[in-house]
Amino acid sequence: METTVNKIVKLLVMFILFGLSVACRKDLNPIPEQQQEVLPTDSTTLVSGFYVVNEGNMNMNKASLDYMDYTTGIYRRNIYNQANPEVVKGLGDVANDIGVYGSKLYVVVNISNKIEVLDVKTCKRISQINITNCRYITFSGGKAFVSAYLGKVGDPKAANGIVAEIDTVTLRETRRVEVGRQPEEMAIVGDKLYVTN
Repeated sequence: METTVNKIVKLLVMFILFGLSVACRKDLNPIPEQQQEVLPTDSTTLVSGFYVVNEGNMNMNKASLDYMDYTTGIYRRNIYNQANPEVVKGLGDVANDIGVYGSKLYVVVNISNKIEVLDVKTCKRISQINITNCRYITFSGGKAFVSAYLGKVGDPKAANGIVAEIDTVTLRETRRVEVGRQPEEMAIVGDKLYVTN
């Protein structure tokens, strides 16, 4: 005779297996881009549009990138997934910051430990720069500066954070400076970089 504990264990295993079977993406079909007309078209606008980064739920790989096009009046959702269908996990886990520098769009994806470098017009991936627990990005003089915690959030014994300097041509890290625990946003004033903790 089957015990109640055995029945509960079997039910839990069945739920877990069912959850795994429906939760895993089995093909390369990305979440489709959605478009919504929200403004009248304006071919005379000085600003063509702006990007919106959505952080998504932590540990769910649901970060997304949208674009508001002032010239067409159309708001476009999930443009990263549409432009990069081969990237199985999409933009990643917790998009934290975004910046445009030159012809490139940089998206800092915190929990996925990466900066996605995209073509600013097409959002097609150019490169990925791996930096553990990266947080914010700013630019000056052909360089991108990225703050990163390095250690676990809230751990008093965690390593000090850093600011990584990245060459915007080669897209390689060129220097790393320790700046104290959990560095956040940055500002460049004159020739100095200021970091908040």
